Amino acid sequence: MPQHPCPICGRPVDPATTPAMPFCSERCRQIDLARWLGERYRISSPVRPSEEALEEPASEPSASDQPAEHEILPEDQTSDSED
Repeated sequence: MPQHPCPICGRPVDPATTPAMPFCSERCRQIDLARWLGERYRISSPVRPSEEALEEPASEPSASDQPAEHEILPEDQTSDSED
């Protein structure tokens, strides 16, 4: 397999022998992660939803999401209690 340069330091990387692919070492891998976490890398253009996602109707709530019409109470908690 052909070698390619490490995206961090530029050293040649052999994909067959390097477990930190696409980086040359674990150190370069950690540097890349720190850059992402430090927000040094950014997506250049805004992410837009696809046309299909905009046209999909909202899903209707399921039966489990709706309240029950009648609530069953134990006999000792009925509203017609005798005093």
